[in-house]
Amino acid sequence: MSTIFAPAHLPIAPRPLPSELFSSWMLRVASANCTSLLELLEAFEFNYPEIPGLQSLDHCLPPSFLQAMARFCRVPVGRPQALDLQRRLPHLQTVLLLQFPSDPSCPRRRRQRVGYAFCPMCIANQRVIHVHWEWCFACVVRCSIHRIPLQDACPDCGESDPLSLESPDLEPNHSCRACGESLTDPPVNYPSVSKYEPAIQAVEEAYRATLLGVSPHPSLVGRATDRAFRRFVDDMLQLLISFPHPTSLPQTKRDNRATLPTRQSPFAMIAELIANAAPSSDTRVQGFRYRQSLKAWDYLLSQISESEENTLDHASRHWPMALQRRFASALLRRTRRRWPYDRIRWMTICPGFKRSEAIAVRDLTAVK
Repeated sequence: MSTIFAPAHLPIAPRPLPSELFSSWMLRVASANCTSLLELLEAFEFNYPEIPGLQSLDHCLPPSFLQAMARFCRVPVGRPQALDLQRRLPHLQTVLLLQFPSDPSCPRRRRQRVGYAFCPMCIANQRVIHVHWEWCFACVVRCSIHRIPLQDACPDCGESDPLSLESPDLEPNHSCRACGESLTDPPVNYPSVSKYEPAIQAVEEAYRATLLGVSPHPSLVGRATDRAFRRFVDDMLQLLISFPHPTSLPQTKRDNRATLPTRQSPFAMIAELIANAAPSSDTRVQGFRYRQSLKAWDYLLSQISESEENTLDHASRHWPMALQRRFASALLRRTRRRWPYDRIRWMTICPGFKRSEAIAVRDLTAVK
């Protein structure tokens, strides 16, 4: 599409689907008009030069851009507005969105789009192939419908943006746009039975519910708000994504965490920390969970720098109280091992707790 002859309104404009990303809709619009997303946006910019350049095609979309794009595509403005991730999730932390490898010259504008994973079975059943908005979150590792791991790329060639997202009047294309192999085959070499499966599933379901403003069940971490639970998972995932050895928590001979897919391994760690903070009326169970929690936290704290430890300590004030207590106990244990150790000074300067709370949580009432 040449910008010299760019139309004021597109001749063909597929309607956006309520569950898709904005960039997914844009790619389908471009395909319907036999052009690339790069050329489509150049045509749009030619007709609307007053619209400022975009940082992202999926979140924080300017109202002026959405209004102009609605006119350009001949759709009610409310429909593209609803696709903005910032509108769906006002407290969205963009650092937890998947990203494509840097490619400034890509005709699909990857540098302005969020990355995505996909469910092979969902792709096989979609009448119109599109990217579901949940698939762009690093915290969402399995399909909520089919309970299988999401695929991060084409299993054959490794293409990170394999979906064709073609015009809806064509037959759905289930092949990788790079190598032509099918994208609908279920994942292989995935352990069907793993001790982490129930915990990962419980945590992911709770996290997915918090995206919609629903608090986790009290049996998971006691009484906690949706924002506190989501904050803990977000903070830990940011830490663990860059962890040098994501499968290297202390393991037993029967531990098969190392067989988990890449994005499942950090989630297994998070699920383990949450499971060890779960309330129990049985004091023996509670004591066992406390000891297991200390081992896990001790190991994690030993792998990070002091500045990262301080950042995590500061962030912990926003977590559910049960997780704050577990982390605080581990941090106190680690601090006591340092020399010199000043108990009163440590309790006074530690952020997130009053001095009386620090004494109760981090010392006198800790389960031994």
